[in-house]
Amino acid sequence: MSINLGLDFGTTYTIASVMEKDAETGRISLRTCNYTKDEFRIDSIAVVDQKGKVVFGQRAREKMGIPNRQVFRGFKMLIGEKNESLKEKNHYTIEITPEKLTSDFFGDIIKTINGRYNEDEAINKLVVGVPAIWSSDESTVDRNALLRDIIRNNKDISVNDIEIVTEPAAACAFCANKFKERNGKNFVGKMIVIDYGGGTLDITLCDVSENGNNSTVLDMATIGQGWNTEGRIGKAGLSFMEEVTKLLFVKDYPNIEQLPSFYELVGKVETIIIRNAREIKEIFEENDGSDYTAITEEIDDEIIFDDKEYCISCGILAQAFDNIIREVLLEQLNQLKKLCEERFHINLMDAVSEDNVKIILVGGFNSFYLTQKTIFEFLSAMENDNRFNIFLDVDERENAISFGATLIANNVIGFERAMPYHLGLGLGKPMTRENDGYLTRAFYAIKKGEKLEPDKEYFISDREGEPILFSGSSIPLFVRNYNDDETIENEKLFYGLEKRFAQRVKLNNECTPFKIAFSLDRSMVITIHIYTLKDTNDLNSVIDTAKIELSKIDDLIGTLHVIRRN
Repeated sequence: MSINLGLDFGTTYTIASVMEKDAETGRISLRTCNYTKDEFRIDSIAVVDQKGKVVFGQRAREKMGIPNRQVFRGFKMLIGEKNESLKEKNHYTIEITPEKLTSDFFGDIIKTINGRYNEDEAINKLVVGVPAIWSSDESTVDRNALLRDIIRNNKDISVNDIEIVTEPAAACAFCANKFKERNGKNFVGKMIVIDYGGGTLDITLCDVSENGNNSTVLDMATIGQGWNTEGRIGKAGLSFMEEVTKLLFVKDYPNIEQLPSFYELVGKVETIIIRNAREIKEIFEENDGSDYTAITEEIDDEIIFDDKEYCISCGILAQAFDNIIREVLLEQLNQLKKLCEERFHINLMDAVSEDNVKIILVGGFNSFYLTQKTIFEFLSAMENDNRFNIFLDVDERENAISFGATLIANNVIGFERAMPYHLGLGLGKPMTRENDGYLTRAFYAIKKGEKLEPDKEYFISDREGEPILFSGSSIPLFVRNYNDDETIENEKLFYGLEKRFAQRVKLNNECTPFKIAFSLDRSMVITIHIYTLKDTNDLNSVIDTAKIELSKIDDLIGTLHVIRRN
C-alpha cells in the first residue's frame, strides 16, 4: 500500500513523517520516519569524496573532517542562486551544483524510507514544506517550480503527486489539528506562525476556518528574511552557528572558515548549543539585565581542535546573536505589527485575552533562548497570555512542519492560498543589464490578496469581467507586483531570453488577436494560457491555444497593443 509523505526540507536538517489511522476508532496519529535505525532527523549535509561518491545525512556527518572530502551545506538555500561567487565560496562547481545535490538528497531520503517500510509502490503524494518567502519575494519566487521539477525529474524517485507548501502554513495545519485534539472543537481565527529555522525567518498570517469536521488553513500574507546576502546563506540558524564558530576560534584561527574542517566545527558547535539548551537558558537568566555580550561563563562542554580545548561562553553566543540575528528579527517583527494593523486590522498588543488570535513559534532556531526572549519582549508576552496558549514543546516545534505537511497530504487539513503579488502583463521597456527598464501600464489577471483556486484560469479582463483582447507577434512584458496597492513604481520587470512568442503560439503578424490567462497550481507554479482568436468581435472564436509554464518559457519579451476593452 502506497503512503502519503510529509517532508520538512530544512537548511540544517530534514524531517519526514507519515500518518496512521486506527481502523476501529478512526483516530489519527502522526509519526516521524527514521532515516537511520535510531534517528529521524536527516542532516541536510552532503559529503563528496575524491571519486565523486556522495553521502548524505548522518553518514555525511560521520565523514566530515576526513581528508580529501568536501562538505556541502545549505544547498536548499542555493537552489536557483544567481550569485556564482557565493556558490563558489561554498565549494559548488559545474558538476556539483545545489540542484544536483538536492535531487540526490531527495532520492536518498525516499529510497531509504521506502526500504524501511517495505514499500515497493510509488509514494502516492509527497507534500514538501519550503520557506514562505519562496512565494512572496522576487529574489526567490521561482524556487517552488525549481524544487518541484528537481524532484519530478529524478528518475529514481517514484511519486504520483508532488505539492509544495509553505512551512508556516504546514505548521499552522499541525497546530489547528492539535487544538482540535485538545479542545474537542475546531479553531476558528487567525494564527501567526513565526518560523525560524536554519536558513530563513518566515512570519505568516493564516486564517483558519471550519470545513465540516476539519479545518482549512488559508495562507494570507507572509513577511520574512531568507535571501542570501553579505556572502551568507540566509540570516538564521546556520549563519548564527557559523558566526559562533568564527568568534570561538578567531584568536587562534582568524580565517577559520577557509579551513577544510570548518563545517565539521560548525556541526560540533551546533550540537553543543542544542545539547546544553537548558544550561544556556539558566546562565542568561542569572545575568538578566546585564550586558549579555560581557558574560564570560562557559558552557560545560568542549571542542577539541588541534589538541587544544575550546569552550563556548554565553558572551560569544550573545555577540553572534547581535551580529547576525537581532536586527533582522526586530525588523521583521515590526513589519508583522504593521501588517496586522494596516491590512488586517489586528492589534497584536490588544490580543492578549483574545481566543481567536494565536502566535505559534516553530523551527529549530526558535528553541534558542535569545530568539524566544526577543520575540516575547517585543510582543509583551505575559503569564496566561492567550496568544501563546497553543504551546509546543521542543519536539513538536521541531516536527510541526513535517506533521502539518502530512496532514495536508492526507487531506485531513485543507490548504488554500491568497495571492502574494499582483500578476499580469504590462507595457514598457524591459530590464537589461545596462538599464533598469520601466513600466508605463499594467494589466493584472490576479490581484494581491485574492484567494486562489488551484489551476483555475484567470483572464486579464475589464471591469465587466470580459477578457481584454491583445494583438502582437510576441508576449508582452510579464509583471509581478509586490506592492500592496496596484501602483507600478518599483515593480519587478521580468525579462529573459527574447525568444519570439510567435514561434510558440503561431502568431503570424502584429494583427493576430489573442486573450491571455494565468493559472497557478497547488505548488504556486505559474502557467500562462494564450487563446488566438479568428474574430475580435467573438471571444469564443478560438483557432489556436497554447499554455506554457513560466519555468519553461523563462520571460519572453514582445509588443503589446490593447485592441478591445469594453
